[in-house]
Amino acid sequence: NGDITAADLDQEMYPGSADMETFDIKLTADHYETFVKKGIKITFGDKRWYDDGFLTAAEKNFGQYNLNVIKLPQNRVVNDITWHQTMIALGVMFNAQDSTADYIAYYEKVQKAVSDAVKKSGETTKTFAMPYTAPGDDYTSISPMWLDGRGSSNTVMADVKTIEMLPLESAFSVKAFDGFDAVETETIVSYNPDVVIVSAFGYASAGDKTVEDQEKRFNEFAEVFKKANYKGKLYGISFENCVMAGPAFILTLANMIWGDDAFDEETAWEYMYEYYDNFTNWEGTLEDLKESKFAVWEYTA
Repeated sequence: NGDITAADLDQEMYPGSADMETFDIKLTADHYETFVKKGIKITFGDKRWYDDGFLTAAEKNFGQYNLNVIKLPQNRVVNDITWHQTMIALGVMFNAQDSTADYIAYYEKVQKAVSDAVKKSGETTKTFAMPYTAPGDDYTSISPMWLDGRGSSNTVMADVKTIEMLPLESAFSVKAFDGFDAVETETIVSYNPDVVIVSAFGYASAGDKTVEDQEKRFNEFAEVFKKANYKGKLYGISFENCVMAGPAFILTLANMIWGDDAFDEETAWEYMYEYYDNFTNWEGTLEDLKESKFAVWEYTA
């Protein structure tokens, strides 16, 4: 939750670690100089983001620069390594095993709740399409739109992995759509997905973006689908809810799709609130959560 520093490391496990310097850095090509000048040789994260322009810029300005990246994915699954393993690894490294155990217990509780509800209701699998949006995208014309889905590679984005906890599967075969790509609205509609789930990236974590901004973009997407004669249901989720928050929102989405008979609404919101109350610095009531940028939305014309 942002409160752990080098001083929290177990000194017996990591001698001298209390003297480590910590600093804030944004992982962009503009910040490579900090890495090089401070002589950083090892870092944690997803190597994809380091390769994407960052190391290229460093080597262009300083020559050959070797940086060892210990893979700790945050927002995607790589070779079956998920952000949940990242949470566990960081918990052990920073001597926060008790909190990590609580996180694992919470995740397993949600998994069981989903499994029990599916068995009880006998719900069959529905198909989905997941258009993706972020602040700053140029949507003077929303079609074609970027779509998240399963591809043939060993990488799966967090939003896809998370909603697949429910009886949901992509409306597209890998042959028709291979992972993350731009697709015309009419093409998406032609596959007739049971539900469309808009994945909004960057709104929940951006301080200058409001709930109204998020809902406005969601409604814009929904109206594009309706104009394309889409007859199914449309929902919106916060991408940030699919990462470290893991399954916090999943029961709420399930309740909206299948109703109270399958997934109880009150229980769903209580599970979601438990995550934000216990594992983050977010402060508020259950009612505040329902009106927040973390909530799930359903389009109603």
